[in-house]
Amino acid sequence: MLELLYKMQPLDYVYLLIGIILVIFSIQSFLDKEHKHRIGTGLFWLLYGISFIFGSYLSKEINGWLVIAMAAIVLFKQLGKGNYFESAVDFKKLEALRIGNVIFIPARWDYYVYHWVFYETRRSCRSCYCLYYRLVRGFIYYKSKGNTKLP
Repeated sequence: MLELLYKMQPLDYVYLLIGIILVIFSIQSFLDKEHKHRIGTGLFWLLYGISFIFGSYLSKEINGWLVIAMAAIVLFKQLGKGNYFESAVDFKKLEALRIGNVIFIPARWDYYVYHWVFYETRRSCRSCYCLYYRLVRGFIYYKSKGNTKLP
């Protein structure tokens, strides 16, 4: 088993971590007694977690069947939202006021990294940077419904 972990690529560790989180989420869904569709929801998240953990080791056909099974769960409306130890609404509002716009610093940092990589280093990917920057600006403008002034 350890040999398998040593042979993994760096991105595989990210997939493994996400898969473990999804399996934990499925266990929470199965254990939620008040959830109306707990079996379907738990099964959906379990299949999704399996596809993240073992997706590169399974055949394409098996991965396809996992996707079809997840789609069938959604088709038959067996996926729902349960109680997953959420914070109280008042606590969420107080934290939103306390943090403010600081939460958007990582998104802005992303812009500065792309600016440095594609513009300051004068790479041939300047067109990639321009496309990325235009997409981000267009998304911000779309989300604000035209009520924002773009830089």
